[in-house]
Amino acid sequence: MQDLRRYTLQAITQAAGSYQSATSGGELNEFEAVLELRHFTFRDEEGKAWLLDPRSMQWYLFDGDLWSRTEAPTGSLEGEADLFLVLSPSPDELDQRMTAIFGEQDEFYGDAPTILGALISSLQKAYEQGALSASEVEEMAAEQFVVDQAGKPWVVGLRSLTWHSFDNGAWQSAGSAPKVEQLLRLMHWPDKCENCEHDLGGQTVCPECDQEQSPDVDFETDEARAAFQTFIMIGMGTIPETATEAWNPPLSYPDLQLHTGPRCRACGAVNPVASVYCNQCAAALGCTQCGVINRMDDNFCTQCGSELPALQFER
Repeated sequence: MQDLRRYTLQAITQAAGSYQSATSGGELNEFEAVLELRHFTFRDEEGKAWLLDPRSMQWYLFDGDLWSRTEAPTGSLEGEADLFLVLSPSPDELDQRMTAIFGEQDEFYGDAPTILGALISSLQKAYEQGALSASEVEEMAAEQFVVDQAGKPWVVGLRSLTWHSFDNGAWQSAGSAPKVEQLLRLMHWPDKCENCEHDLGGQTVCPECDQEQSPDVDFETDEARAAFQTFIMIGMGTIPETATEAWNPPLSYPDLQLHTGPRCRACGAVNPVASVYCNQCAAALGCTQCGVINRMDDNFCTQCGSELPALQFER
C-alpha cells in the first residue's frame, strides 16, 4: 500500500522548485523527469485529487473524469511520502519535531489507559502536521497497547481515538476503555533476544537477527496465557485503524507536454524548466498578456483568453 504524508503548500512548492533545479541542471533526463511528475498528485480532506505541474507551477483539479486548471488549493494535502527531494528530517530535527508534538515524557501521567490515549492522540497529531508519514505512525502505534488479566490486549484507534480489544483473532471495537483494576500492572520487554541473545537495548525487534520479541508477562491462568499467545502469533504488530484511508491516485494525467520545459511556439525548441524566453530564438514562451505557459494545441490563453500566436514550425 502506498505510504502517505501530509504536506503544506510551502513544502509542495519547495519540492517543485527542487524538481525544476534537477531538470534544468541535468540531474534528471527527460524520461526520469516525466516519471517524477506523478509524485505531484495529492488528496485534500474531502478526497478530491489535485495535481501540480512543477514545470509551470500550474495546479489541476480532478473531477472524476478529467483534469482542469484551477487556482492553488487551501490547506494541507496528502501525497506520496517520498515527494521529490522533500528530505527526511535529520535525527536532531526529528527529535525537535517529536518533542514539540509529544512534549517531555513527564507530561504523560495518569493511569495506563489515559497515558495510552494521550500517546495515540499525539501520533495522530504528528501525522496531521506532516512530522511523520502514515507508515511511521502506524509502526509506532503498533507498539502501544495494554493487556488485561484475561490476556486480552487493548489499543486506541489512530483515526477514531476509540478503544479496541483483540478478541477471537481480530481487533474489535470495545466502546469504552478497559478498567484500570483489570489490567496487568507489569509487562516488560526482554533485555536479550530470545532467538540469538543479542542485547536488545530496549528495542522490540532484534537488530541482529530481526526477530520480533514477545513481552514478558505473568498470567494467573493458562487461558489468559493462551489468549495472549494467540495475539503474539497473529496480532502483534497489527492495528485496528490505519493513520489515514488508503488512496489510489487517478491513473490519468493532464494533457501536458511531455518534455522538461516549455516549448517555443516560434522555433519549436525545448527550453529548461521555468524559462521565460526561448534560449534559441529569444521569443517569449508564455502568453504575451499574462505570461502563462500554454499547450501547443491551445489557440487562446487558458488564463486570460488572449489569442496565442500560431505555431511557426511543423510538429
